[in-house]
Amino acid sequence: MKVLVLCSDRAEGALFTEEEFILRVTGVGKENALLNTVLAIKECDPDLIINVGTCGAKKGEASIGDICTVRRVINRDADLTMYRLPKYTTLSADRSTEGPLDIAEEGFVLASSDTLAVTAIEEAGLYDMEAFGIAKASKALGKPLVIIKGVSDIVGEHVALKDYRKVLKKLASDLHEEALRLCRERREFGSL
Repeated sequence: MKVLVLCSDRAEGALFTEEEFILRVTGVGKENALLNTVLAIKECDPDLIINVGTCGAKKGEASIGDICTVRRVINRDADLTMYRLPKYTTLSADRSTEGPLDIAEEGFVLASSDTLAVTAIEEAGLYDMEAFGIAKASKALGKPLVIIKGVSDIVGEHVALKDYRKVLKKLASDLHEEALRLCRERREFGSL
C-alpha cells in the first residue's frame, strides 16, 4: 500500500516518516499544488493520496485547532458569472462547465484561492490555497483523495506569527494522527 501525503510546507508533514507514507511538498498555491501533485503521482503511482495542511475557517464553522475532513473543494478564483456560468465554475478544454469537485460524502466545503482569505463566502466553511489544485490533479489521474485540514486561523481575524507557529506544531501532530487513524480504518475495512 502506497500512500502519497501532500502538503504545502514541510512543517505540515514533518511527522510522516512511516514506511507506508511517501511525503511530497507541493509549495503554496493551486498551480504549484496541481503541478507537483501530477509529478508525484507519475513518480509514485500511489494507491491513495492524503492532502494534509492548515486552513482558515469561517467564524462559527470550526475553531482553531480543529482537524477537519473535506467533502467538496471550490476554486474561489473561478468567476465567469458575467457569461452566465454558475459561481466558482470555469470551462474545460472541451468547453464543458467545470466547477466544484466532490471528493467525499461527508465533511466540510473548502474554498481554495491564490490569496489568503480575508472574507468568508456563504458556500464554504474552510479556506486554503492548495486543495483545489490537488483535487483536480487527483481526479484527472484517477487517484482517490482524502483532504484533512487543521484550522490555524479564523478568516478575517489577525493571527500573530508566533501564535501561528505554535498552532502549526500541534496541528502537524494531530494531522499525522488523523492520517494514521484513517489508514488503519481503511485497512480494517479493506478499502486500502
